[in-house]
Amino acid sequence: MKTFKCILPIIACFISASTFAQNAIDLGLSVKWADRNLGAPTSFEYGGLYGWGDSSGNQKTENLNYYPTSTPPREISRTRYDIAHIQWGKGWRLPTAQEIDELESKCKFTFMTTEDGKSGFLATGPNGNCIFLPLSGIRKGNIIIHRNKIGYYWSGKLGSDTRTAHAFYLYNKCEVESAFFRYYGFSIRPVLDD
Repeated sequence: MKTFKCILPIIACFISASTFAQNAIDLGLSVKWADRNLGAPTSFEYGGLYGWGDSSGNQKTENLNYYPTSTPPREISRTRYDIAHIQWGKGWRLPTAQEIDELESKCKFTFMTTEDGKSGFLATGPNGNCIFLPLSGIRKGNIIIHRNKIGYYWSGKLGSDTRTAHAFYLYNKCEVESAFFRYYGFSIRPVLDD
């Protein structure tokens, strides 16, 4: 088991960097959160950067008709457009906007850097368990920017217009929810119903 040092206050929480199957972490919230990003072999890797509603995970175009259609559903969690549900199965899915709100409001976020230089935030739940959310950056087309500076995470909720969807992002020691163009490549942190 590999442990990681925090830059800020010492955290009484250790996370395994195993390369085995994903684990569901009970943070004391309404759902369990995956210990890693979709596409990541360990808890501390970036994983893939996916467009909202791209169930293949391969789209790089800025044409919104491919994310997933020109008229997408209001919520894609647990649907055929949910890449977490498709790739991991067994109850895994995209978090809803309400579940992201719960993560933001009930967890303590602490900035840290791993031994191999990956920056992110440790989200510690009310019960003391935690997950590491790497600052994976953003993909626009084939270009990845802001790696190790900002971490964006999709929810399953469409934005107030059909061009955007809701995401949660970590930046400069704060966590914020906002809507972004669906063709941006963001991280996905799956959840599992408790």
